[in-house]
Amino acid sequence: EAPVATPTREEFVVHGFVRRRETGAGIPGLTLALADARGRWLRETGYACTDARGYFRLVIPLGSSYTPQAAGVAMDKASDMVS
Repeated sequence: EAPVATPTREEFVVHGFVRRRETGAGIPGLTLALADARGRWLRETGYACTDARGYFRLVIPLGSSYTPQAAGVAMDKASDMVS
C-alpha cells in the first residue's frame, strides 16, 4: 500500500507504483520524469526514483511552469508501458 501523499499548498504530488505486468512485482531503481506531449522532459518538475517496492513520489512546486495536462499525457504513456 502506498503512503498517503499530503502535498502542501505550494506543491503538487504525483506518486504511485511501477509494477511488472506479468507478476505485479514492483520494479526498483527506475527513474521517472514528466514529459510534454512531444515527449520532452519537463525539467522544472524534476524526477523521482522507485524504491525497493517500486514506489515513487514526485513533488512539483506549484510555481513552476508545469501544468496538470502535461502530466496526464506523460502518465497515459507510462501506463501503456507498465501496469
